[in-house]
Parts: sequence; structure tokens; C-alpha cells
Amino acid sequence: MKEKNRVYKLNITAVTPEGDGISRTESGKVVFTSQCCAGDEINARIIKETTGYLVGKIEDIITPSPDRVTPDCPVYKQCGGCALRHTRYEAEKKLKYDHVQDCIKRIGKCDIIPEYIVSPVTERYRNKAQYPLTEKDGKISVGYFARHSHRVIPHEDCLLQPKETTDIIKDLLPLLEGIPLYDGESGKGILRHLYLRRNRSGDYCVMPVINSDDTGIFAPIAEKMTEKHENIKSFYVNVNTENTNVILGKKCVLLKGDAYLTDELCGKKFLVSPLSFWQVNPDAAEMLLYKAREYADLKKGDVVCDLYCGTGSVGICCSDTDTKLFGIEIIPQAVEDAARNAEANGYTDFRFVCADSEKGIEECKRTFGSPDVVFTDPPRKGMTEKVIKDIVSSGARKVVYISCNPATLARDIKIFEEMGYAVQNAAVFDLFPRTGHVESVVCLTRK
Repeated sequence: MKEKNRVYKLNITAVTPEGDGISRTESGKVVFTSQCCAGDEINARIIKETTGYLVGKIEDIITPSPDRVTPDCPVYKQCGGCALRHTRYEAEKKLKYDHVQDCIKRIGKCDIIPEYIVSPVTERYRNKAQYPLTEKDGKISVGYFARHSHRVIPHEDCLLQPKETTDIIKDLLPLLEGIPLYDGESGKGILRHLYLRRNRSGDYCVMPVINSDDTGIFAPIAEKMTEKHENIKSFYVNVNTENTNVILGKKCVLLKGDAYLTDELCGKKFLVSPLSFWQVNPDAAEMLLYKAREYADLKKGDVVCDLYCGTGSVGICCSDTDTKLFGIEIIPQAVEDAARNAEANGYTDFRFVCADSEKGIEECKRTFGSPDVVFTDPPRKGMTEKVIKDIVSSGARKVVYISCNPATLARDIKIFEEMGYAVQNAAVFDLFPRTGHVESVVCLTRK
């Protein structure tokens, strides 16, 4: 029997970190329904059928869960940005913590009980915005992609973004009218995205992303925006002429202001360029870095290896100038930033290399010798087995693993365990409130 368009009465028994309710039909088929809470009783229409599960959409809520709240964003039901704005924050915190602990126990085969540290702020904490654009009747607006689509939901004042970001956007959009928007299917048009980055003192870098090498047409716009908003310290244009869904291109052209934003974490100063990775919730990121530093417990003269180092924030925040600091990162601009940041913070024994992290331990040995402590902050896919084997063979006494994906973290710590390392400490951080993302820090010690 075809299930699509059938309506089922469902009891939501559990929820994924993305806010998808889990239930079963009377015949036992699993149904995932977005924007649910555990304990909801709903009527849901089936909108997708696969061999293993069904996807439902709420028709109406018969009995709401005690954890359900009215979303405070007018476009929440359409937007794909926040995943948990329909959920009490206390329930959201528990959902994320339980997810990490379940992964560590079930996948990682580890019984440690992590501590839990939440963000000091849950609204307007993001210091970076990447807006897609849409147009109607000749008027340009920004917004966010609908979930699992490239349809832009117009919305200027996101509750995760500082109010100043909204103010800048409102003044910038009228200046962009008349510049054709990029069309991904035809490859024609110019304006692709708007990118904004903010430091902790409120200074901004503003950067349109364009499908053209002609950046000069934005020079008058840069003049007007920096004149009206004194907190815009940098106005760049990013050139991305590739047929890709990747937002930023490799070329950034500075039209007005400073080449870098200066920011601070853990009492250390950092120069941050537009293409460099930088934590989007600095207050919570600082708490995470202090915890990573505590776990590392570095000694004078230790060799520190910072894998996937970005701008050097982990290695610099978690160590002092009496250590030997090595970092490796694949993005050239970030490597340049990391070297500048180490020098600006008084390091003398340091080296940052632009290469794949699979070469990290080898390059560290060549530079300073075998590492005493390894920091690793990989992308969502986690580390390759080669990187893990290289760390193990180096004899490092500790590995401090920062992760944005509990499943790959758990997979990797199981491999470490099998190779002679044990989980000593673990902490869960809600760096991204109201979204499905969660961060973790685990300290592994050599047995």
C-alpha cells in the first residue's frame, strides 16, 4: 500500500537533535516528523516514503508535549536555521547531552559521564552571518534556506544574529538594488551571498560574494557603508565564479578599511581574516578552550601539536609561550593568520604549516620532535585512521579532542582505546543554542 499522503495519528516517543520526532505506525513503520517534541500526540501526513522509514509533516497537534513552546520567530516553521525553537531550552539541553552520552557509550564503548557546560547566552550570539539573497518586484532581501532546499525564506532579523547585523543589512540592501542576483542554474548574475563577521567589541567585516571579477562597482557602496556605520572596519568583496554550492571563493578584495578584525579569546589577541575559521559563539567557545587547557595540563617545554589548527586559536589559547607550538592547517590564509597570532602573543618557538593534517605528526617531529600533547579539532567527518595511528605512534601522553560531531568523536575514541589510550575526561558544550549542533571535548591519556 502506498503511504504517501496518508494521515496517521502518532505518539512521538523520542526526538533527534535536529528536532525530528520519532514514532511508529500501527504496522510498525518508523516515521520521522519535523519540529516535534517527545510526548507530542499529532496527526501527520506522510510526505515521503522510503524502504526503511517514512517522513511526516504535522497536520495538527492533538496533545502537545510539556516540552513544547510557541516559537518566537515568525519564519521558524519555514526556515532551516534553528531546529529546536519549538522546544523548552531545558529540554533542548537534555536532548543534546543525552545524544553525546549515548554516542560515547554505544559507539565509543566508553562509560564516562561527561560534565555539561551551557552557553552563557542563547540568543543573538552568532558573530558570523552568510545570507543568501532573493528578489521580488525589484527589491532585494536576505533570508535563510528552507530546510533541505535552496528556497530562500526572506528574513532580516534572525534571533541568533546581533541586532547590529540586522541594522547593517537594512542599510546595505537598498544600495545593492540593480545588481543582478546570481542564478545557480544558468550561472548568470552577480550577487551570490552577503557575508558579515563581528568581533567581541562590535567591529564588523562586511563582504558581498559575487560571480564576477569586477569588484570596482562595489567601491561606492563600501564608502557609503563605512561612512554610515563606524563599526564597519573592513569592507571586502569575495570573488566566487565557480559553479558550486560552496559560499566563499578563494579571492578576497579589500575595498575599504583594515585587512583584519582583531578579536580576543582567553586573554589572547587574534587577527582574523575573512576566510579563516573562527568560533561563531565566542563567549561559549572561551569556556570550551579553558576546559581544553585544563585537560591538557601542559608543562614548561612541552611540544604541542595543534591539528586542524585554523587561525591557531586552540593551540595559542591552551598553551603558554614556554611551550613549543606546532600547528597544521590546509587553508593558506588561516596558516598565515596563525603565525601572526602566535608572534603577536609572544611565542618564539612556533611553526605553522599549510598541509593536510595527515602530515601533522610527521612535520611536528621534524620541527620540534615528538609531541607531548596533541590538540585536534577536526571537521564533522572526524579523523582518518592514519592520523590516529600517527598520534599513537608518536607516544603523546595526552590527546585533547574537540568535536562538533558526537558520532565520529565516539568512533575515533574507540579506535584510540583499542590502540592504548583511555578517556580520562569529557565535557559537552552547548555552543549553538536553538540549533541541533553540539560541541564536545574529550581528554585521552596514554595507558
